[in-house]
Amino acid sequence: MGKYPPIQGGVSAQTYWLTHQLAALGHQVHVVTNADEVEASYRIHMLPGDREQLTGDYPGGGAVRVHTTVQPPGLAHIPYANPYTTKLASLAADVTDAYGCDIIIGWYLEPYGFAASLAARWTNRPLAVRHAGSDLGRLAQQPDRGRAYWELLRRADLVLTGSPLIRTMLAGGVDPGRIHTGAGASWPDVFGPAGQTLDIPRLLTELGDDASTFDPQLPTIGVYGKIGTVKGTPQLINALARLDRDGRRFNLVFLSGNHGSAAEELASYLDRRGLTHRATMLPFLAPWRVPSFLRACTAVAVLENRFPIAIHQPTTALEVLSTGTCLVVSAEIRAKHHDPAAIEHGRTALVVDDPQDTVGLADTLRLVIDEPHTAATIGAAGADVAVAIVGTRAGSPAGLASHLNRTVQWKETTMSLQAAQAAMAKLYTDPAFRTAVQRSSQALNSLDLTDDERQALTRLGQQRQTLDEFNDELHHKLFEFAWQHFPTVQRHFPETRAAAMNLWRRQHDFVDRGWPAPIELAAQVITQAAREIDAPNCCADAVTYDLELLRAITTVLPDDAPTTGSAGGQLHVVSPHVRIIRFAHDLPALLAGTPPQSVVRRPVTIAFIPTSGPGAAVAVTLAPAASNLVQQATNPVSTDDLVHQSATTIGARPGPEFRTACLRALGSLHTSGVLTFAAGVA
Repeated sequence: MGKYPPIQGGVSAQTYWLTHQLAALGHQVHVVTNADEVEASYRIHMLPGDREQLTGDYPGGGAVRVHTTVQPPGLAHIPYANPYTTKLASLAADVTDAYGCDIIIGWYLEPYGFAASLAARWTNRPLAVRHAGSDLGRLAQQPDRGRAYWELLRRADLVLTGSPLIRTMLAGGVDPGRIHTGAGASWPDVFGPAGQTLDIPRLLTELGDDASTFDPQLPTIGVYGKIGTVKGTPQLINALARLDRDGRRFNLVFLSGNHGSAAEELASYLDRRGLTHRATMLPFLAPWRVPSFLRACTAVAVLENRFPIAIHQPTTALEVLSTGTCLVVSAEIRAKHHDPAAIEHGRTALVVDDPQDTVGLADTLRLVIDEPHTAATIGAAGADVAVAIVGTRAGSPAGLASHLNRTVQWKETTMSLQAAQAAMAKLYTDPAFRTAVQRSSQALNSLDLTDDERQALTRLGQQRQTLDEFNDELHHKLFEFAWQHFPTVQRHFPETRAAAMNLWRRQHDFVDRGWPAPIELAAQVITQAAREIDAPNCCADAVTYDLELLRAITTVLPDDAPTTGSAGGQLHVVSPHVRIIRFAHDLPALLAGTPPQSVVRRPVTIAFIPTSGPGAAVAVTLAPAASNLVQQATNPVSTDDLVHQSATTIGARPGPEFRTACLRALGSLHTSGVLTFAAGVA
């Protein structure tokens, strides 16, 4: 349930791609949306054949079906508001019952998450909730909404989020076991250099618009998506107006909608800046048609700057790179990508440090207009690096489907427990049920029970096979949840799984000891299992590595967490929340692909560092010299004392060369976040 074409925007496009990718895996996906009610300002112009693309049937039985709300004429209430939540929840419940849906996903909190929550409760289905940047970063900050959003997230059976927001979820009270990352679509195949190119004059003619302002022979600067000050729209127009006055000829094309107040304001601003004769405004197009527009441009500007939502991570820049079109991008957007260094100014893109520097922006755009061949070369290089960047993206429809399936199974287990509890309660409240139990209860004579209670419990106790099967299934589901948190062990020591499962059955007692107790118990039984089956000795280190990395990922950092700073008058100390672990074996070799049986016994020290960036944590292998320095900095220590203590520990002379080496290592430790500065007199 969520945004879907003909609603425009990144969330709508992500929902579209993901639903069809899930269907291609063989799943039946029913989309419940209010897309047909979207206002003209944010409505995609559906070209011939586009409607048929919204649904689909795939080999293996997978399919996408769309169910949309409607607005009957003449219905109103006071004060009036379109009752989206009510309509979506009602429609979703009907669809769930009619088609036997196993799980309900609310994609975007308002109104879809709340509507999904209601439908899930009414139909007794598990609820998954996926937020975006704008709902959590903007809407949830409103004082009259924040409580509702966090209550929704805390009560969902599964919360789909990004790695940088794991700590935000934990701080908001979301159960760590219900958090899943990497829930987006995999990169759509349509984004690539090869493919159709949009015939802009023909489209303008079909729309009944004036095509004379567009000259196919001139370089074309493109913009797509929402427009506004933080999107760099006025800055781009100002820079191009400067170049127009200098006599340069070009096209400026907006794929940003041509209806509503935003389009009217854009047209007015273009007129005031004297650039109407260069500009073309196109309606929003369907997600699968966006690549053809990008290929029709000489360069596309993605100039978002000073965006108020820090967690906002648009994919527009990567989409431009993928199609082989020259990307003109703000440094702010460049920094948000998985590999900013790959977006290199003058080689794979044109990077604008600050779009509000109109002169600097004009100089960058001048190159595109004067040297379109150079822009084409940069675009081709950008397409090459896009392939590598796309490979690092976390979206995995298959992984999401697996996690959704586990959530459904877990919900069914929980419901089974509830049913068993209800049956037990019935023993105390329903005389007819009690008298139906006819078995002897002599084995329970020592307990303070009525005859009827003895009979019922005796009969229940004699259903040993059923109880054992139920108990075994619970153990299996809980162990599988814990096992998924040990990816290094899964990859290199899969043979430990069966033995660890048997140990788990004997040691897990179903007592809720809070997070991360189940994961710590799993670490114990995996380590014990490795010894029992004589797995390579480095398996224990792999278990510890996975456990420590998980601890770092789930560590909640305070808002005032210290950062690196000037060393003047300060003391060195290991950063708060950083854990320094010494391993007995060459664990980096194992992680790099060395077979477990070939991993040598060699002490290695690794620092596990919680971060606020993608991945939420990093593991840094410390060289022996750096490890020595860290050991001396468990308490605040000055540079001079640190150098002297380190020299004493290894039996070296603290001469100039040794001090220089220590200072170099200290710089690296501070840069990586292993060490920080503590106030004091150095």
